[in-house]
Parts: sequence; C-alpha cells; structure tokens
Amino acid sequence: MAKFIWTSKDFKRCLRSLYEAKSKEKNPELLKVIDNDIFLLKSYIDFDFDEHKPQDDYLKMYRLAKSYLYPLSYLWDDLTDFNDLANGIFVYPNEHLQRINFTKNDLITLTHDFYKSLGGNIYKTFRKNFQNIDNHLSFQKYKEKYDSRAFTIPVSYLDEYFVKIYQSKNITDLASMVHEYGHVVAISTNYKYNIDNYFSEIIPLFMELLVLDYYYNLTKDKTVYLYAIGCFNKKVDQGYSLTDLINIMQNEKEKFKNSYELWNMTQKLDISEDDFNLSMEDINGDAYIYLPAYMITIELYKSYQNDPEKTLDIIDKMLKFNLVNLKEDYQKLLFLGIKPNYNLEEYERVLKQKELALRR
Repeated sequence: MAKFIWTSKDFKRCLRSLYEAKSKEKNPELLKVIDNDIFLLKSYIDFDFDEHKPQDDYLKMYRLAKSYLYPLSYLWDDLTDFNDLANGIFVYPNEHLQRINFTKNDLITLTHDFYKSLGGNIYKTFRKNFQNIDNHLSFQKYKEKYDSRAFTIPVSYLDEYFVKIYQSKNITDLASMVHEYGHVVAISTNYKYNIDNYFSEIIPLFMELLVLDYYYNLTKDKTVYLYAIGCFNKKVDQGYSLTDLINIMQNEKEKFKNSYELWNMTQKLDISEDDFNLSMEDINGDAYIYLPAYMITIELYKSYQNDPEKTLDIIDKMLKFNLVNLKEDYQKLLFLGIKPNYNLEEYERVLKQKELALRR
C-alpha cells in the first residue's frame, strides 16, 4: 500500500545521482541546471518547512522590494490598473469553505482525472510524472503556523518533483494539488521554468481556476467558488500593496539612507503605517510574483471559456518561452492576445454573481 511520503533520504539519493551526472555532462546549459538542483537540494535537506520567520527590517525589505519590482517596471502600469479596476468582493462572515473530507486517494484520482480532461501535451507530461508518486508526493495536516498550503521541490535535471500538500479538508486541498502539478508540468516541459518569477506561477494558477469549474460540474457545490473569491480578494490587497511601493519608488529621487527618510516619504504620500507594514508583508509573501501571474491567469481563464482549444495552444506556446528575458516573453504573450486586465471587470462581476447565488 502506498504511503505517499518523501524524506531527506530521497533528496540525498538525488544528490548522488546529480554529482555522478555532473562528472559526465558536457552541455554547459545542463551543467547550470545540475548546479542549481544541487544548490536547492542541499538547502532543503535540513530546512524546516513548517517554520516561518518574518522579516522585521523594513528598510532592508524595501530595498529588497526594489530589487524585485524595478525589473518589472514594464508591468507597473498594469499593476496600478489592476488596483484601480478591482474592488474586491464582500463575503458574509458565515460564508466559508465547506468541509470536504478528501482522502489521499480522492485527491490523487481527482487530480489525475482533471488533467486527463485537458488532454494533449499537458496530460501527457502530467501522466509521465504522476506514475511514480509514492515517494514524490507527501501529505500532512494543515496548521495555521505553516507558511504555505503546498509546495514543489523540483530536481529538473533528473525530472523528479517532490510535492507536499498540507490538507485542510476543503476545496483548498484539490486546488493546491492541481496547482503544484501545474508546476510539475511546466518545469518538466521546460527546465528553465525552475526560476523564481511570475511566469512560473501562471500555469499553476490557471489550473486552479479550471479545477474549480471541473469540481463544480461533478458535484454542483457552489461553495467551491468561495475559494476563487478569496483568491481574488487577496490579490486586490496585494494590488494596494504593490501600488504603494511603486508610488514610493517613483517618488524616490535618491536612495534612502535610513528608515527615517523612508518613513518621511510614506507620510508625504499619505501611506499609513498599517498599509506600509502590509506592503512589506506582501513582498515577503511574493506578491510581486503572484499578482502579475494572476492578472494573466484571469485572461487565460476567460479565453478558455470562449475557446478551450485555442487557449491550450497558447499554453503550449508559453511552455516554450525561454524565460531569460521576461519583458520579451511578456510581449510574446501580448502578441498571442493575452492582455492583463482586459477582462478583469467582467471576471469580478461573475464572481459577485456567484457570491450572491450562495446567499439565495
């Protein structure tokens, strides 16, 4: 009987294989992949996945935010447009994610059947990596102290992917499982997706939205859309945070020498202490990755509703992007007809309709 668990022993096994491969590999690009895999695995072997240590030095965090956001300056207008257009959706306090007692086998079967329903190259890649999940997939009960609900550790060169799901006993479990295998599909198709950038989150987030429709069609459980509403509201908050930071950067004439200078600027721009603190927390939570990805995800989702075949073809093309120059890849996406915020207001309107339906 499958246990569905992986440990540091599996990482050490991969490390031995990587060191052996490194002694034989001649391709410079693949040697870089091996080195990156080795670095990641060595850092993960003794890592405490359940411990989250927040960053308290706000000037240091602001400088880190600049290092993340300046390379994305070509997205600043889109990010501020998202902030202007998205309002958020009020949800009554008594409305919450319904308990769903997913077993491990339920999640495995549903995830498989969902990807199978997509067919094509996506399913072929998924199936190839889903055949040996016993020691590549791990489940654990979710606790509030955890910093995430799921994650994937890729070993790109060996085409091995270690997925961990923290089970909450609600639709989050299925959305997280499908999300993580979206990472597996993307990285397995193109090892350069093993890069910490917003493109690496587009396909997983897109799969999340699709699986909600898939599960609703199976069960007619309207409450699953509370998950989509919760995600939307979180991104609205991130939009406020990133817009505040972009505003500070656009008004910063020279580098802040200390926290006092940074604080003076926030006061001049009418950014409250609470809002500034939230901005720092959102940067620590990778908002600069997830919000740009989410803006694009909404457009892919709306495109899929109109023309699934065309949209999956766009996904296939995205999986071939080299992700060396993100600005160029972003332009390719625009050329394919995916423009952030084009369908944002319509998407929010549909979510509001779903929220109203839950109250009837």
